[in-house]
Amino acid sequence: MSTPTEQREVRSASHSYHIGDVAALTGLTVDALRAWERVGLLTPRRSAGGVRRYTEDDIARVRLIARTLQSSGFSRRTVVALLESGNLRPDAADYAPSRARTRRRSGSTSDIARAGGAIARDMGTAHSERRTLDAVARVGDALASGRALGEVLDVICRETCNAFGVADTVLWLADPPPHPSDSWNAHEERTDHAGSRPHALVVAAAYGPHSSEAMHTNVPLSVPLDDPRIPAVRAFQTRRGLIINTMEAPAATPRDLRDVLRGAALLLTPLLATSGAPLGVLVLREAQDPERFDTNDLEHVRLFAVQAALAVETARLH
Repeated sequence: MSTPTEQREVRSASHSYHIGDVAALTGLTVDALRAWERVGLLTPRRSAGGVRRYTEDDIARVRLIARTLQSSGFSRRTVVALLESGNLRPDAADYAPSRARTRRRSGSTSDIARAGGAIARDMGTAHSERRTLDAVARVGDALASGRALGEVLDVICRETCNAFGVADTVLWLADPPPHPSDSWNAHEERTDHAGSRPHALVVAAAYGPHSSEAMHTNVPLSVPLDDPRIPAVRAFQTRRGLIINTMEAPAATPRDLRDVLRGAALLLTPLLATSGAPLGVLVLREAQDPERFDTNDLEHVRLFAVQAALAVETARLH
């Protein structure tokens, strides 16, 4: 009797799929699969006519890559290295057929309704993950093209809105920015612009109909880091994400700053340097629905923020 591994090898050798089939089975786009191939994540076989032919092993690898990129915050280059080293391998779940294809074809109305709801949730999750991966790729492209820091920050804000479907995004950065060698323990005196402990958060970029006006002021909008009433300050100081429902700016807040702070719902996630020091805070704002965000959103945005923080650090170095 053959083992599960042997059975899988037989199926993998006897079945092949076109790139459109793989996209449908995994929830990715054809363009994403081609992009992964260009960077070495995938190496499908080719027919005599040059047509890509994917095996079940390839499909399992696609699912593994998508899950790893979404959950770990690794770059595509890092995932390639992990795959080549053998430290990252598909498991049984990656070979499991799509739940949408294995649902029972008959059953009660309630069974069908539950199945339909589960499929819709799966499709929604796949679509959300795909948008996030695409947004990360566009931030990476902006960085690789050598754009200035301000342009990279603008791309981060725009892609945050696109990936998570929010009205506005504001990117707060520490002022002054932490020095690469700063231990945050003040072991030696430094001037403000040589890496001393930040004393304020400054609006460095914004995108959306309500927040983009913050970038047209003569003086950058800022909030002191000794005011815990402001959610961005709390997220920065605690280095933890927050969800705020129906936020109103504190009393006596300047008008320009008041518009940036308030919203029907806010999701805030800190941007952390590779050393663990906070760089700033990424704020997503929903204009109308106070129940817009939940803990799943917080986790997805946190993973995106890992790449955003890396982009900020790299752009600053260059």
